[in-house]
Amino acid sequence: LLPSKPSGTSDIQVITGHYAAIAGMAVDYSAKKFYTGDTDGILCEWDLMTAKPIGRLEPPEGNDDLMFVTHGGAISGLAMATKSKTMYSVGWDDKCFTTKNGKVEIGPLSLGAQPSAVAAGSELAVICTVNGLQLVRDKSLSDLISIPFTANAACVTKDDKTVYVGGDDNKIHIFGVNDLTLTETGVIDAHLKPVQCLELSHDESKLASSDERDVCVFDLSEGNKAIIGKGRWCFHAQRVTCLSWSNDDSMIASAGADDSIYVWSFAKKSRRVHYQFAHRGGVTGLAFLPTTDGSHKFVTVGIDSVVNLWDATADIAEKFA
Repeated sequence: LLPSKPSGTSDIQVITGHYAAIAGMAVDYSAKKFYTGDTDGILCEWDLMTAKPIGRLEPPEGNDDLMFVTHGGAISGLAMATKSKTMYSVGWDDKCFTTKNGKVEIGPLSLGAQPSAVAAGSELAVICTVNGLQLVRDKSLSDLISIPFTANAACVTKDDKTVYVGGDDNKIHIFGVNDLTLTETGVIDAHLKPVQCLELSHDESKLASSDERDVCVFDLSEGNKAIIGKGRWCFHAQRVTCLSWSNDDSMIASAGADDSIYVWSFAKKSRRVHYQFAHRGGVTGLAFLPTTDGSHKFVTVGIDSVVNLWDATADIAEKFA
């Protein structure tokens, strides 16, 4: 699959995308693009508003074999730093690649352990590994930060001063950031199973989290008080892998390894929109589109190597009326 049409060809349709399971996605809202990475180590660039492919990203060392393999192992996470416009990708080759303006940069960072997830704020990225955490700012990588639990997920505030980490100890750990070091400042103990995903609301007043069944929401302005506690939004049958807030923070969409997508509303907490069989094998990424016409659309990626664009406007209007 070629990234663009070869010169001198007028009747060739170029198809680009993934053959292997998509491990995650990162959204560049300012450029209205998003990136995906798969278990073959390939990165792709897409148009956010149409979910149409732009092309595969070329490895920084060249692409003579036309395979477009950037990571030497399965990609395990992607994240976009909003101010530096840097996309971070991590994989089982124990490397962190940086991408700017659709170009993968030369000189990946060598990590201290195998990464499982990555999250980013404005300029700071946090990498969860099997042996602890590592912080990245531009090309500066911290030493491996040891923690007494296994980190499954993270999120970073826009000012890069606070990091939330979800662990296998069923807790959300809150860390203050000083340069490339972390100091734990608090804990949210509200899950019965390991925390799998974290997502801050756009105004950063609320934090959404998930485990193998529940989606919970906490009011950060009210001492981390639970707005939606365990046992409320609990209809997923398997691990909840991704969360996304609507543009006005009035709704959350969740998706998981059970192939399902749910949309939840704070105005109608007992109701939900449910899409079954969204991706065969499970959903690995989800993001609301920045629409301005009052519609509610989102894009998803999954283990089936597929990118889907959804328009949930009518279903949301009917269910949450």
